[in-house]
Amino acid sequence: MSSRTGRRLLPLLVTAFALSACGGGGGGGSVAPSSTTPAGGNATASTSPNSGNVQLSITLPGTAPAAKARQPAFVSSGTAGVAIAAFLHSDTAHANPVGSTAAAVGVGAPGCSSSAPVTCLVPIGVPPSPTGNSDDFVITLYNQAPSGGGFSGTAKVLGVGTIVGQTVTNGSNSFPVSVLGVPASGVVLFPSLNGVAGGMAANFPLTATVLDASSNAIQGTFASPVQLTTDSPSITSFLVNGVPGTLVRASTDSVMLVYNGGTGSADLSLTGTAPFSASSFPFIPSSGAPTGVPATTPGTPLVVTINTSTSSFTVSEPNYTNAGFTESDNCASTTAPPTTISPTSVNGSTATFTVDAGFEGGSVPCTATIEDTAGQTISYYLRINDPF
Repeated sequence: MSSRTGRRLLPLLVTAFALSACGGGGGGGSVAPSSTTPAGGNATASTSPNSGNVQLSITLPGTAPAAKARQPAFVSSGTAGVAIAAFLHSDTAHANPVGSTAAAVGVGAPGCSSSAPVTCLVPIGVPPSPTGNSDDFVITLYNQAPSGGGFSGTAKVLGVGTIVGQTVTNGSNSFPVSVLGVPASGVVLFPSLNGVAGGMAANFPLTATVLDASSNAIQGTFASPVQLTTDSPSITSFLVNGVPGTLVRASTDSVMLVYNGGTGSADLSLTGTAPFSASSFPFIPSSGAPTGVPATTPGTPLVVTINTSTSSFTVSEPNYTNAGFTESDNCASTTAPPTTISPTSVNGSTATFTVDAGFEGGSVPCTATIEDTAGQTISYYLRINDPF
């Protein structure tokens, strides 16, 4: 093995936004990002000969608003420290670093700019690659600054990046760096789950927001997947990107809850690699079709007498919350002046309808039908009565 003598400058450009050929916006650079770089982040690394350091260039998100629209930030805004370690590529266990450093990043930290966008240069001493071998670089972002040359046990990892099997030679070289957010917790929202009507199969889109240890949403590919689980697989399952599955690997993944219309409820959970903080959320369809108070049948209709106080009836459906009911009837066409039925109160899973009777002479039957979003109905049989 040849000796590792001399030093070379290797700026590892880890920016919060995509680099472009023009170098404008968020993060400096003159090399366009590779199209194969994961959505979780991209950067370039380049070398220049005859210098004594490797250095990391990191641009913190939130400091370059002009670039934000071009590419989601992949460096967490909670980043306060960075560790860099270099290994021979032949050291597959990454057990014996040939160079390492730990540094604070942020406004006021050594090597960081004092105005937006805040960019920090972190040097690390690394010998040149020996003949027949190459180097791996491991970058770790933390929510705390280092102390005494390292990170304490309370420091949380926010992101990890790697450059694998790269040979640094004299001249200019460039290669991509993938920086991926490390999941620490997550929140799942059901944007359309108010009022799930039991008994009707349906798919519901879910929004799974995965957070790092500084409670910032991770954009792009995660360093490790998170998993959706259900304790009632007989009635619920999941689609990820349109196919059955439970692993969510990126913020861009499309997730659906599949409900087959069966009876019961489910506790759904979002879990991940330790020390991920798991979360759970309930899925509770309604117990069935709406019921009415007072309930009526063709033989015992609700009698509404004109020229007196209006009558009303109430429908309810347990766990069918704020989704609403629709009403249809033939009362207007069978009475003159027409009888009108309108909702006067909607409160959670209950709605009250008021009947304003119209008719002159005799007694006329009509029917009102109340329907939930699953097409389940209850019918009210009415008799509009004119006693005069």
